[in-house]
Amino acid sequence: ADGAAIGGEIAVDTTDNHAKYDVRVASKGDGFLVTWTTTEGVFGRTLNADGSTASIVLGIGAAGGSAPSAAFGGGNWAIVWTRPNDAEASIRAMTTLGVRADILELGPADLGNVVIAGNDDGFLTLWDAQLDDSYGIQGQFRDAVGEEDGDAFLVADGASLPAITRSNDGFAVAYRILDGLGYAAGRRVSDSGDVTTDALRLSPESPGQ
Repeated sequence: ADGAAIGGEIAVDTTDNHAKYDVRVASKGDGFLVTWTTTEGVFGRTLNADGSTASIVLGIGAAGGSAPSAAFGGGNWAIVWTRPNDAEASIRAMTTLGVRADILELGPADLGNVVIAGNDDGFLTLWDAQLDDSYGIQGQFRDAVGEEDGDAFLVADGASLPAITRSNDGFAVAYRILDGLGYAAGRRVSDSGDVTTDALRLSPESPGQ
């Protein structure tokens, strides 16, 4: 809890010689899911709470996927990732035993920067997309197996690069405002999809935010 390392480094995947990219880790409290990409596709592996491996390396998506983001919700894992060559994204649910559901399409065409967080019922996914007359961040709830649970809705207009985490009875969302030099802002989304009206400014203007 104070940031001190517990034990040494953990070897998550030593099974091949492909370079790993976009490495991310998600927690379910008593275990972890690590995801990454190679030129061969999107992969993941579950770990126990002590860092020992709980599964083999699992294939999640085909070659061409990038930037996976994972979360635990509704008793399952779910992984989202983008397919830059198609400007599309996918979602796939997986049980704690590594049983994978079908790969499903996520959101509209021409989207990017997909992220996910979970709650007791399932997941909230966010992405960048071109809206009717501007660019912004949309959200959509998914159930525990990755199926749509309601329509997509606007989270932040004139914004990009969302980040999301579970927070009490909702979700905390941070993103980059596109006006001027750009700055970081945040707002909350409730479990029912209500978005706070006013964004909280998190940083001064800076092209590096």
